[in-house]
Amino acid sequence: MLFTKLPTLSCPKAAQRRAISGKLIRVGGVALALGLVVVLASLVDAPSAGARVNPRTAIGSMDSATVEPGAIRVTGWASDPDTKKPINVVVAVDTSLVLRSARLPRPDLGRGALRGFDISVPVGPGQHTMCVAAMNVGKGDRFRLLGCKQFTIGNVNPIGSLDVVRLISGTTLELQGWALDPETPFPTPVHVTVDGQQKARLVAADDRSDIGQLFPALGSRHGFFGQIPLTPGTHTVCLTVQNIGAGSDQSLGCPTVSVAPIDPVGSLDGVTVGVNQIQVQGWALDPDSTASSRIAISQWDPTGVNDAIVVSAVADQQRPDVGAALNTDPRRGFSVSLPVLEAGQRTVCVTVINVGLGADRQIGCTTVNIADRRPQVQIDAVRPVPGGVQLSGWAFDQESSSSVTLTLSVDGAPRTFSATLSRPDVGAAYPGAGSNRGFNHTIGSLSNGLHQLCLTAANQGGAPGLNADRRLPCSTVVLGSPAVGTTGALTSSTPVSPDVGSSLHLIDRDGGISARLRDGTLLWLFGDSAELDAFGGFKYFVSGTAALASPSAPTVTRDALASNGEPYLAAVPDPNLVCPSNMAHKALWPLSASVVPAGTNDRVVVYLASMCLGTIGNYSYRGMAVGEFIYTPGFDYSNQPITLTMLNYSLTQSHQFGEAAHYDSASDRIYAYACDQPANPLLVGSFGPCYLSRVAPASAADPNAYQYWNGSGWVASAAAAAPLTLPPGREAGTRYPASAFTVNFDPSHGLYTMVYSPWPGFTNQATVRVSKTITGPWSEPVSIELPNCLNTVAGKAMNCYAVTAQPWLSTSTSLGLGYYDQAVSTGPTRGRYQVGSVPWSTVLNP
Repeated sequence: MLFTKLPTLSCPKAAQRRAISGKLIRVGGVALALGLVVVLASLVDAPSAGARVNPRTAIGSMDSATVEPGAIRVTGWASDPDTKKPINVVVAVDTSLVLRSARLPRPDLGRGALRGFDISVPVGPGQHTMCVAAMNVGKGDRFRLLGCKQFTIGNVNPIGSLDVVRLISGTTLELQGWALDPETPFPTPVHVTVDGQQKARLVAADDRSDIGQLFPALGSRHGFFGQIPLTPGTHTVCLTVQNIGAGSDQSLGCPTVSVAPIDPVGSLDGVTVGVNQIQVQGWALDPDSTASSRIAISQWDPTGVNDAIVVSAVADQQRPDVGAALNTDPRRGFSVSLPVLEAGQRTVCVTVINVGLGADRQIGCTTVNIADRRPQVQIDAVRPVPGGVQLSGWAFDQESSSSVTLTLSVDGAPRTFSATLSRPDVGAAYPGAGSNRGFNHTIGSLSNGLHQLCLTAANQGGAPGLNADRRLPCSTVVLGSPAVGTTGALTSSTPVSPDVGSSLHLIDRDGGISARLRDGTLLWLFGDSAELDAFGGFKYFVSGTAALASPSAPTVTRDALASNGEPYLAAVPDPNLVCPSNMAHKALWPLSASVVPAGTNDRVVVYLASMCLGTIGNYSYRGMAVGEFIYTPGFDYSNQPITLTMLNYSLTQSHQFGEAAHYDSASDRIYAYACDQPANPLLVGSFGPCYLSRVAPASAADPNAYQYWNGSGWVASAAAAAPLTLPPGREAGTRYPASAFTVNFDPSHGLYTMVYSPWPGFTNQATVRVSKTITGPWSEPVSIELPNCLNTVAGKAMNCYAVTAQPWLSTSTSLGLGYYDQAVSTGPTRGRYQVGSVPWSTVLNP
């Protein structure tokens, strides 16, 4: 199509015939007679029928000239006696020209005749003049004018049709139709409202060939299709075509649509607490099924982090009230007893499982409080005594005035006694409990070695709530020289983190080790430090950070912030380390820190694991590195990054010496430990053994300066190193560390402590060994239970790991420990490094 704008021309009617034979101009490469342009652009009257016309001039007919939406449409035929081929026809509307070939079939003009034309010219509202002429070929006049006509077109509103309105999938309304605005061939918006509220904006841009045939000037892309979700009930759905240009929006109709209920319905009528059970009652049904509906009942602690526990049941009990009200089978009720799992708040929700169309529907939630009716019992101390152990504490049952009966299992052999001794402090702390609630029980005739003591307090009541015997974590005693005893449970913990006013307060960091400097300041070093955003993505991830904490607030770290708002790296990884593409993140994980006096300063020698990190659980150890930090007492470290000076990125040795390390001032040596680990960490029997080396602090970065313990003395050859004496203990997996560990001298107990996470590493247990000397022999492993470390979050086990010794927290009756808890909060940043203490008794020379 040739479509172009020409300037408006005019001439007197007397010049009409002279103009017909005027000169030629070129428009788009097609020759047009200037006189024709003048005629078509300026005149309405065609030449009179009697005008002399060359008989060799093209002939034709303007059969019709009509108005359609957005266009003037002209039809007819044209031919030239000098050619059998189709000739061109030009249509002028005002100052616009359209050139087309007359090649449509016209059987009325003869068999196989291709002489017809059907031309639409887009126009807007207003008065228009249209003329059409056949262009001559060969001899004759330049053209023959076939006719002219005037049109007056008013403002044209959009038009269209809503062809299909139907429900699919029960609650989804499907809409189909077409819409166009006569002033444009472009797609037209169609707005959909439901009950007066805007719900969708469709665009009529789909191909509709039938519409294109009706309005060829506007094209065929005017169809629309949409799917609108509806809720059960009766709705008024209206479609409106948006006007473009002159005119106004036009409605395609407002059909009424009724959506039948398809989702399940029901009611949670009551949740009551009984003795060791929660009773859940209500009714449920699905309109799509005559069968009894299945329900899912979930319960969880709204103050905790664990996933809900879900049980399934069937609503098939008699509920004649429901049957009468809904005209349905009365077997729609449910009454389900859930076991009480723990005391405290429990949220209970009921969901009806959908059948057929629709979706599952939650019909109610209730939070109840589960009273703890079990006896209250506490072990204050487990003390080694000559030939045995003494267990002291208190116990009472709030539902009985009688003394609580206690059963103590010693290495599996039970014995019974009662809590009847005077404990006025218990009576004061628990009004109504009474004062004679103490116990002090001694077990004699025990051999040297490891013994396990498990205490159970017998329940005496029967009121609603959690009613059961109370079983405490098992206590451990090691008899011999030295002898130690512990209650076996860390009762509380505190997170190690920046102050609440810091932007890093929610930082999640693991692998915490501490070094107490001579002025009481704590140097903290951590493994990975991270924080997540609301969508679970990393705000930052920094491997290896450090911070100081004051003696008065040892768990509040004073972290400096980099310009990007992240914590600083404590040590820059080896620039020459090459990591594979699937573990491209280079890291230095701090493993141990030894404080060495350096005049008035403190020199902290740090051993670090050089690592290549990939996705979670995908990492590779690349060797031991050594760095140092020089601490200057009195210097203002506020907002100063704590960074290490790297001394050796690859301390190549036969074992990973430095996993644990301790400086001994008497010998002026750093003692560095190593415990072997298998390539496959699932092989619990393949861990160990452990070895010991030592080095002068000034030569810590020189692998050739180390000496090795051979069981009786120190030798220069690593090949001559002897395994340390580590008794196996009672349980597989406790003999050797599952990962990193710490060895420190604990001045509160006068012993060296070896602390680690037992196999498989992610657990709720800590393992502690003690020794009088730095070379051993080491005691049997003592197990400590860590609080709230067995969690399930989003279907994934979340436990604790990276247990370390924290001797700064120990007292004469307690042992300080640290550990990383993967699930302290509900997120998105969940983990925290925690510290706490466990009751602990030591007898060096029983």
